[in-house]
Amino acid sequence: MRRSILIAIFLLPTARIHAQEPPPGLSAAAASPRNEAKTSKSPPSAPLLVHGDLSAEVVQTGETIRFWLTFENRADQPLSDIYVAGLYAPGFKSSCYCQISTERIPCLSAPELPRANALGASSSPPGHCSGIVSPLMPGQSFTVWGELQAESPHSREKIKAIVSWSDVGPLFSSELAPIGEIAIEDRWQIRGNALAGFLYGVLKDFALPLILLILTVAVGVYDKRKETRRLAHEKDLEDQRKREEERRSHISQTWVTMLPESHKLATELYMPIAAAVRGAVRELENYEAAKRELSSSTEETGEHAVAQKKLTESRRAAFYYLLLFLRRVRHLAEVKGGFYFKSRAGEELARGCLESFRDKFLEVDEKGIALVSQCFAPLDFFEKRAPFLQKMDADPKTELSQYLSECFVKFEEWLDSAMPTEALKFLKGLRSVLTYEMNRPYFYWYEEQEEPLILDDQVSSAFDEVKKRIVGKLVDKVFEIEIDRYIRAEKLS
Repeated sequence: MRRSILIAIFLLPTARIHAQEPPPGLSAAAASPRNEAKTSKSPPSAPLLVHGDLSAEVVQTGETIRFWLTFENRADQPLSDIYVAGLYAPGFKSSCYCQISTERIPCLSAPELPRANALGASSSPPGHCSGIVSPLMPGQSFTVWGELQAESPHSREKIKAIVSWSDVGPLFSSELAPIGEIAIEDRWQIRGNALAGFLYGVLKDFALPLILLILTVAVGVYDKRKETRRLAHEKDLEDQRKREEERRSHISQTWVTMLPESHKLATELYMPIAAAVRGAVRELENYEAAKRELSSSTEETGEHAVAQKKLTESRRAAFYYLLLFLRRVRHLAEVKGGFYFKSRAGEELARGCLESFRDKFLEVDEKGIALVSQCFAPLDFFEKRAPFLQKMDADPKTELSQYLSECFVKFEEWLDSAMPTEALKFLKGLRSVLTYEMNRPYFYWYEEQEEPLILDDQVSSAFDEVKKRIVGKLVDKVFEIEIDRYIRAEKLS
């Protein structure tokens, strides 16, 4: 055991040690220096009581600190050959000296330290450093001091000293005496700690007022922003309300102006045109039904004669309604220039259905167009069917009856072709748009509205062809979407 201790001593750093006796009249306790560092003592049961103390608890690299060791004899007999065999001071660099009274003697180097035998005994220490004080009488105390220079930083570590002495004969005893705890910091660490301490002190004194000030400013800024957002929101709502009022005012003024005009257009122009279209559609469908009945009956039966009569009447009636329809459309173009509906999509669909019907009707050339125009132009806007048929059957023939007879021959040829079916769907499409647009101004009057557009397979096919015709001439793709929504009877934007 003692061999292990002594071998460890060879590896411990040495220290600069000085010993001094207390001045006359002072006790051992008074002669022992004290500082703010923690004082360490050896166990009170040992014959030699060792007190350790440090001049600081934290030191900067490159600085020198002082330590003290006080020896007190608690035994009943003198102790001799007391000396510091080794010092454990990690991170410190030292020059080793011993001082006994006023005499300064260099400490032993590691190879010169006494060696212990297997039984724990050792030879006497070398003569030039044989002891700090010899002998140390019972109850007597003695203090030594030394210096350490901080070399490398580390966290808090304990500094310990190995003290040896002789009490009886040649036997030596050793004891590990704690001196104190210390930490070594570099300059930047010390400056950081000092700054942290300074900031902590400042914050400790000003933290609460500063936090209250920050909270007050933050709450004020938040309230101000909240109030700004609220005012902006209220302004937006007010602007929106004003815009809505202006829009409603404009709509109201428009309705005040346009409702009488729309009512006038509907009653004076659109309703007569729609009536002519309905009559033409009805008679063309009757003509097709009579053809089917005639083909399914024999000449000897009465059904054949009835079917033949219905075929002749529906053919002449369809001719009348189609010419009346063209006459009323001509009057609309002369008076108003075209359709004026609430929706531009409705206007385009109506015009497209009308143009498509004209392309399918009679398929005449310029000479034929002039003939048709000469037929319906002399007709009255509210021409009745009976007077019209009388004009067509006039005898002797008049100029008008001659035109009507020639045009009727072409009309009969047209009826026997496949074109009436194509023309019929465009007439149905025009009828659907006219019926819807004539009733739109009266939505608030009736408080309800039926299905806006009457759609069947023929009308849907007509609208599809008209839409392609319209879209091919358009640059605005938004209007194409508006037409689709109009056809689907959705609310237009």
